[in-house]
Amino acid sequence: AASLHPEFVDLFTSLENLHSDIADFAAMAGLLGLIAYLLILLSPIVALRRLSWTVSPAAVLIAVVLVVGYATLGLTNAMFGVLPQTALFAAGLGYLIGFCRHLRGETEQLPEQSQ
Repeated sequence: AASLHPEFVDLFTSLENLHSDIADFAAMAGLLGLIAYLLILLSPIVALRRLSWTVSPAAVLIAVVLVVGYATLGLTNAMFGVLPQTALFAAGLGYLIGFCRHLRGETEQLPEQSQ
């Protein structure tokens, strides 16, 4: 942005928080920042990739709430730039991954455990 509009360099460097995750990621890193933001938001869905959707509706609900909640709230407020909100997303994602591993362990018994 600074190379396109050098007259606004002071404005670009003085803005700490644009009160929107999309604007923050786009201003700080451009297209790669937006791609990173999308990947962060979709990470709970990726955590479910090896789990059948019918095995646990609770895991699906956790993933949907994380994705939709953070995407919606990130439109008008910075969610990933603020430590408590970022830590809450990380904790929710960690819980979801652990929960999915636990469910996979119950549905896919190892051969040496079945003997």
